[in-house]
Amino acid sequence: MDCTSTGASQPLELFDPNPSRFLVMSSSGAQRLNPLHLIAAFATGGLLSLAVFINGEAGRYGGPMFSSWLAHGVGMVVSVAVLAIVWRQQRASSQAAQEKAGKHPFGLISGASWAQRP
Repeated sequence: MDCTSTGASQPLELFDPNPSRFLVMSSSGAQRLNPLHLIAAFATGGLLSLAVFINGEAGRYGGPMFSSWLAHGVGMVVSVAVLAIVWRQQRASSQAAQEKAGKHPFGLISGASWAQRP
């Protein structure tokens, strides 16, 4: 049984003896691992393990409803805090850009009409 592969001149068999001819991921050699990516991966894995452990303990001592409310409440508080930080940073950068660009005293449209007056 064989089916033709897309873009290949030879048919792709069910058990291809040389499957590496279709698996080209990158043209460069082996890439070095970024230590920051490894630290971030292990930190997020540890954080997820801690969250699952705390959720399980809250379920054991407080019941499933308390555990659910605790997990969703903490998630909501953290997401609101992250959104507030991002909003403040974007607002500060927007204000800095407006101050850098300067403002016309009459606004854009009235300023254009002011410049057109004889």
